[in-house]
Amino acid sequence: KTLLELYNKCWDILTLTNSKLVSNEKAEIVKHKSLQYHFKKTIITKNLYGVDIEGGAIEICKLRLWLSLVSEIEKDYVEPLPNIDYNVMEGNSLIGFVEAKKEEQVTLGDTRKTSDILRDIQKLKEEFAQEDDPMRAQELKVKIDKFVEKENEVLNEKLYSEFKLNKLDIGKVQFEKFKPFHWSLKFSDQFMKGGFDIIIGNPPWNILKPIEKEFFLMFDSRLTKYGVDKKDAKKIMSQLLKDKKIEAEWIIRKKAIEIEGDYYTKLGKYKFQSDSINGKTVSGDLNLYKLFVERSNQLVRPYGYCGILTPSGFYTDAGTKGLRKLLFENGTVREMYCFENKHGIFDSIHRSFKFIILLFQKNEKTDKFKAAFMLHDIKDLDRIDKVAISIDWNLVKRLSPHSYSIIEFKNKKDLKIVQAMYRSPLLSDHHTTWKISWNAELHMTNDSDVFNTKNEGLVLYEGKMIEQYTNKFEQPRYWVNENKAQKKFGKMYKDYNEYRLAFRAVASSTNRRTMIATILPKNVFVGNSLIVSKVYENGNRIISNERLLYLCGIFNSFILDYLLRLKVTTNINMFFIYELPIPNISETD
Repeated sequence: KTLLELYNKCWDILTLTNSKLVSNEKAEIVKHKSLQYHFKKTIITKNLYGVDIEGGAIEICKLRLWLSLVSEIEKDYVEPLPNIDYNVMEGNSLIGFVEAKKEEQVTLGDTRKTSDILRDIQKLKEEFAQEDDPMRAQELKVKIDKFVEKENEVLNEKLYSEFKLNKLDIGKVQFEKFKPFHWSLKFSDQFMKGGFDIIIGNPPWNILKPIEKEFFLMFDSRLTKYGVDKKDAKKIMSQLLKDKKIEAEWIIRKKAIEIEGDYYTKLGKYKFQSDSINGKTVSGDLNLYKLFVERSNQLVRPYGYCGILTPSGFYTDAGTKGLRKLLFENGTVREMYCFENKHGIFDSIHRSFKFIILLFQKNEKTDKFKAAFMLHDIKDLDRIDKVAISIDWNLVKRLSPHSYSIIEFKNKKDLKIVQAMYRSPLLSDHHTTWKISWNAELHMTNDSDVFNTKNEGLVLYEGKMIEQYTNKFEQPRYWVNENKAQKKFGKMYKDYNEYRLAFRAVASSTNRRTMIATILPKNVFVGNSLIVSKVYENGNRIISNERLLYLCGIFNSFILDYLLRLKVTTNINMFFIYELPIPNISETD
């Protein structure tokens, strides 16, 4: 729609211009009885490109483009529909070469440079797109496919050798199921000029991991979203796994996903999926949207634009710090608008889920960017200039110097309050006379061998057992064998014998309160739904009980909760806490 408006405006200008060059252009255009059909056809064949891993989605896309064209056909006048087989293509957007580099310029049975071959392929594609004669179009397609298939074979061999070189144990058949897509080969016209001018995307927001119900649903229809509960689903899947053929397929599926994950993390194709905070590497789960953000930046030309939808974790999560550095430090983020799905913009996600529209340009470092948060309706974009605020990127780095997380300023008043709060030092900077460090003590799954439900041993605290200022909100479910735990931590570990400050790790900015903190009793262990303070380091006590009580009061205050609600999406991690401003007090205050 936007491109069509642009074409029509350009046509209006052309009709008012009388130069000879323009006259020839106008004469060529007016040959077409339906200008709107001609403009749409030009847009579809010369401006639009798309890739999807599902062949069915490609066919639906082609059909919709053709139907859009058909709607512009005038009565008693028919023009042939364009050939768009090389505009919308099937393949894996994330696996494959972006550009044909020198080391990839080895072609089977052809001594020419890859760039020359791509140029020849492009000429044939342009002729194919405009060809009206079906017989001639088929001849051109066969010729193009032969060229492309030969080049594709070379690039696939090159990529497969990289898999093997990096010890990714995969057979050739399974490798080909990844559907590698080599961008400079398939869209040669765009990469001969450095990449795409504009990229628009709504990538999947899924974590890359084998999903049991999705796989086993192929063998038992009861495993639908609403078919059975978790307990019954487990029984069905266990029964299905007794079939050796199904079990073998499940093992292959899990292995393929593991190798795909290794490809993204070990081959150096994606360099911004992790970063460091306070000396620790952070990456979070391997989420497909994060890979698509980096891929989009690879595909767009210098000074080109990208508009993409992602979860709000892009600007808050510790694991996306690398992507924030990529886009803000090495490019210009223009606009970022966050929506809460309260009114069901997307039916398939929870009403409290938040997502963003992100617009960035691939050029110099970001200075300031427009942002708006907690929008609820697409119509809010019509008044975005009234609700958006300008955020200084240097201010973001000053407020979150370790994680580069972006605070959800709703208005200028928020900005003013937060700036005043950050006159106090960060919690991580309080290390001259006392120190606070955090720990996730026992993992509820990985350490379950030390738990029991028989009331034997020490209480295991979970997040649901505490509320603000109380450690008796719910009764315990599990107890911990002290001797087994001691073997895990070592005989010198004695934090669990002391009073400790703990807060719920599972939280949300839309909950009644985001920060829930209290002091735990002595002689208890803690599950990973609570983050707990350390008491000793190298045998020395690092924080007093009085200081823990002070922090408990600050953590449960309205003003700190207000700040956290501007920062947090779904969970509180240690990095958020280290970057909180905490007033410094002495023992005599």
